[in-house]
Amino acid sequence: MTDMDAELLGQSMRDATDQIELRPDFTAAVLRGARRRRARRRTAAAGAALCAALAGGAAVAVWPAAPPGQEQLADARFDQPTRGDLGGDRQFTTDVVAAWRNGVLSPRRVFPEAPDDLRGDPHVYWAGTTEAGPAAVVLQRVRVGTRGSARPGDADQITTLVGLVATDPANGQLTLVKTYTPHVAGGDYVRAGFQFGPGDRTVLALDDGEPMFVSAGATYAQTGAVTRSWQEVPRADGVGVVTLPEGTDPGDVRLVVRQPPRPTDREPDPQTFVGLYQASAELSPTSSAPSKPDHTLPWWETGVGVARVGATPGDEPDEQVSDVFDQALAEAAVTDPLARHSVTRWNVLAGRAGGGTAIIGERQDGDRPSRLFTVLRDANGAVTQVLFSGEVDPTAPLPVHVRLPDGQGWVVAAYGSSLRYRTGPGEAWRTADTGRDAGLLPDPATEVEVTPRGGAPVVVPLPR
Repeated sequence: MTDMDAELLGQSMRDATDQIELRPDFTAAVLRGARRRRARRRTAAAGAALCAALAGGAAVAVWPAAPPGQEQLADARFDQPTRGDLGGDRQFTTDVVAAWRNGVLSPRRVFPEAPDDLRGDPHVYWAGTTEAGPAAVVLQRVRVGTRGSARPGDADQITTLVGLVATDPANGQLTLVKTYTPHVAGGDYVRAGFQFGPGDRTVLALDDGEPMFVSAGATYAQTGAVTRSWQEVPRADGVGVVTLPEGTDPGDVRLVVRQPPRPTDREPDPQTFVGLYQASAELSPTSSAPSKPDHTLPWWETGVGVARVGATPGDEPDEQVSDVFDQALAEAAVTDPLARHSVTRWNVLAGRAGGGTAIIGERQDGDRPSRLFTVLRDANGAVTQVLFSGEVDPTAPLPVHVRLPDGQGWVVAAYGSSLRYRTGPGEAWRTADTGRDAGLLPDPATEVEVTPRGGAPVVVPLPR
């Protein structure tokens, strides 16, 4: 991919999605389906292949360009009558158009294009009754490419601006929620939808002729397994609409087209994703709930990425250790590849009897508590087992204490602390392997003395 193509892709996304801030490596992630890495956040809307941090929790998916000029020359939808059960309600559609015009002219937020770039009159494409109240999809022609287009001539393209007018739960009034341009400068195509109504539980997206499937969130089993259930979205009159159950976390909702990802699709195809704009974030950006703080252990401050204990083979790079850990968790289906972001920040690499190794680390999906896992490898480096060790307690003096199978000992870790152990009351304290940050203890160990830097020692019994 050329530098110009990369610049164009980034510019197209910026034009299409308003106040979105793309991370520097976004284009590369889209193109090669980058693997998860240590100390990295990932949004879920595009799994491992599509990553973007969006204001309000929205994300969009891009797929191959439409034929040049297709959208800018004509859009047959403008010549169609309004669809939906409220399409014949003239008063309602009049109110919708008024809400649209008031919204695009409102100074409270910026839309993809300035109001003076709008062309012609708005057209109510769909108007219907939803469980979140009356709503409508509105189209209007717009000139694109006016903000630093990457290619000469893009400023003259005319495309269609799509937006949702819905009932604001705060005041019961019709309000323009958000707009986007499906075809943007350069011809890339953007697929997006909306979450609105109480709790942002109602999902609406344009029907492009392909089945749509929605997931209300992931289920985390006590065994460590993670699954998502999917339901097909009913489609009628040019849109797909579904209302999810009360208690649904709107940030965990995912919408895809064609078919739901299989459980083994740990890096799903970004071309199937529909990015979702949450009305609550768009209508009340200053009052939206703040993100929950990380639940992970703050060990990155120590500068220790991978602590090595016991007899470890060779000089395996830290990043390779972390990649093996992440990949093993993905293949074991113990993480949610569609989580809004995932965090892996540290690992302990422990040598095992017989030449194998154990990689211990934590993983946090979204705002859920982080969980502890152990990846076992044989002497040839092949992964043989993934063990789930429960949720991590960041306040514990010894947050990591994992007993390896077959009597191969304990892996313990408390970064920034000195570690000693003993095998019973009255026995002498012995320094753990490495003595600091992490250690490999013999299986008979019963207690660990943890001494934080500048703090008093704390004795922690090992659970048997």
